[in-house]
Amino acid sequence: MWTLRNGTGARRHTTYGAALVVSATVGVASCAAPARRAEPPTAAVVAPSATAISAGPSPTPAAPAPSVATSAAVIAPSPAPAPPAPSPAPTALARGTGTPADSALAAGDAALERDDAKAALSAYQRAKRLAPHEPAPVAGIARATLAAPDLALGLATAPRDHRVLALVPELERAKALDANYEPVERELGKALLVLGRAEPALLALEHAVALVPNDLEAVSALGIALIATGQSQRALPYLDQAVALDPNSAEALTNLGTVRLLLGEVGEAAEAFEHAVRLEPNSARAHSDFGTASLAQGRLDRAVSELTRATELDPSRATYRSNLAHALEVSGRLEQALASAKRATELDPKLGSAWINVGTASAKLGHSAEARQAFERARALDPTDPRPAANLKELDALERTEP
Repeated sequence: MWTLRNGTGARRHTTYGAALVVSATVGVASCAAPARRAEPPTAAVVAPSATAISAGPSPTPAAPAPSVATSAAVIAPSPAPAPPAPSPAPTALARGTGTPADSALAAGDAALERDDAKAALSAYQRAKRLAPHEPAPVAGIARATLAAPDLALGLATAPRDHRVLALVPELERAKALDANYEPVERELGKALLVLGRAEPALLALEHAVALVPNDLEAVSALGIALIATGQSQRALPYLDQAVALDPNSAEALTNLGTVRLLLGEVGEAAEAFEHAVRLEPNSARAHSDFGTASLAQGRLDRAVSELTRATELDPSRATYRSNLAHALEVSGRLEQALASAKRATELDPKLGSAWINVGTASAKLGHSAEARQAFERARALDPTDPRPAANLKELDALERTEP
């Protein structure tokens, strides 16, 4: 809510919708959100089955003391130890057989461990030449391809990418060799998700998790796919499970924070994001998400601080600039908000949330023409987004009241 004085001295209170972006990734996936709360994506399928972690059986009650004049102390049996924390399934494709093909798989596994996707791809391709009828090299090639730095794991993030398109028939052929080989199913689900084929992606990822319930990558990918298709409530158990499998993974924590924010569990989301920041203090994404959650909590100083840090760590990310603009606008720092939003549009002219934030800050500063132009640009970028049209309607009403 903001107050603008018109020429007669009367006050008119007007609320303009701004825009935030929060993320969920195995790589990175973004979900657009309206002002002060996250906006769920659309579409849906599949119900997850959460894996409950038992706290162990209750201790057996102590037997009653014998009836004697001087009774002895009765010692209750010790409680049963808590079950061990779940551990993630190994991701290596090599089986240690010592064959030339298996040695190539081991080289690919090692390269992925050191985040060298290019070397991993070369090694897995060599394994495929040595063992053309085995599914493991195909899974490795897909995993290394999808690990490329220019590919993000999310719904339709690369719908026409020739590398990903080429993976699907190869993975389908490998699946025909062994329908229950989990790495192929997992990579097929990821590839289909990136191509925007949501329903078959979910089916493949569900099958992968059913085959190996503690595959951290498959569990996380399924959670992200469910978020991307509008199934945040169904995604929650999977992303909870991912954190249980790797409590020190900042990515798992930020994914969990994202789904909790989408579900309106702002305090829990902020806690997960803050933990991620502690684990990876130089992660721009963690700072941005923590700032977004802090803003939803009304912690404006914290929000501005975290979002500013995100832009310092990654100055080229338009969404971070746009989120900072919204936090500055809510904090009343309108000139700074406008500058940050404009910078976001320079970095990504197709980011509708940034244009909405340009329009909001401009309107509050009394720059009606600039606000109108920004809202029109946002509407042209996404005619299905109701926020630009609503803001333009409010701007029209405001201008009619002015002398």
